[in-house]
Amino acid sequence: MESPPIQYAVTSDGLRIAYRRYAGASPPFLIVHSPGAMPFSVSEAIPALAQEGVDRFARGRSVVFFEWRCTGNSDSQPGPLSAEDLIADLEAIADAAGEPVDGRFMARGCLAGCLHAARHPHRYRSIEIVNGAVNIDDTWLGIVNRDGWQANYVEHLLGLLRHYFGMDPVAALRLAARWAREVPMETFEAYLEADRRVDLTDVLPSIHVPAFVRANQITDYAPAAVMASLLPDVRLSISEPAFASLDQLGRDCDDWDEHLGSRLGEPASRGAWRPGRVASGLLTKRESQVLRLLEDGCSNAEIAEALVLSRRTVEHHLSNIYSKLGVRTRIAAVNTGRENGLT
Repeated sequence: MESPPIQYAVTSDGLRIAYRRYAGASPPFLIVHSPGAMPFSVSEAIPALAQEGVDRFARGRSVVFFEWRCTGNSDSQPGPLSAEDLIADLEAIADAAGEPVDGRFMARGCLAGCLHAARHPHRYRSIEIVNGAVNIDDTWLGIVNRDGWQANYVEHLLGLLRHYFGMDPVAALRLAARWAREVPMETFEAYLEADRRVDLTDVLPSIHVPAFVRANQITDYAPAAVMASLLPDVRLSISEPAFASLDQLGRDCDDWDEHLGSRLGEPASRGAWRPGRVASGLLTKRESQVLRLLEDGCSNAEIAEALVLSRRTVEHHLSNIYSKLGVRTRIAAVNTGRENGLT
């Protein structure tokens, strides 16, 4: 299915911000990615960010995606970027939506997103914060964008694709090169600099719409707990590491139904996602080895030692296993593996 056409919203300072609105029932989800995130030309090649992902997560609801200023089809501006610029982008998109939205703030997108929600609460029915933090130092400078990334920008973007989506290296390299062309390194640096000046510690207590804070990356667990402690009306969910995949989006939707939809008077489910029968050859040889060690009760450290792998590699294998088996916990993975003859 083709993506919907690109439309434009105009900011208070006269810039055109590109967005796509996927058809569906109201109110729409507004997806707020990190400034510097991949443009439409890259994201449409990743199932979790394209029509398939919309169908899996939204289940009949309308969804709005947009490109920040200086990215993709949106207008650029001369000079440095500021948080006020990013808030202006969000206000233009929220105005174009024409009704209160359910915001979904992804990673660094939570910084501008929460500033906007605090300043314009009438624009939101609810907000969900995924792998967020109160400031950029908590996670994104020390780990995801650690010092030295500028030495090889394409390699850095490739690493982000692998980290968040578990992509094949060849496919990731091709998309990283395209991403680097459409979001030059200087622009990416400008986004980081704008975000570096934001701290949400005193902002979050003023956001009174229902909120849901979730984290599925180990490095985001503590920052998520801090955010949840500051929001007045919030639920917190911490889950085991997982890549952004179609199956994960199905689970995300179930969690949204439970933690936000139920509080907003939504039906209990718009069709709960459930894993089907698992094909016998679904797991790779290495993933099968990891699953067998899980069945033996091994910890991540013990699996890493037994297979001569790094702990991070073990976490990636576990994330793949959970995604392929349609589960969220070690126990569920072992049980599903047994039921399907995989161990």
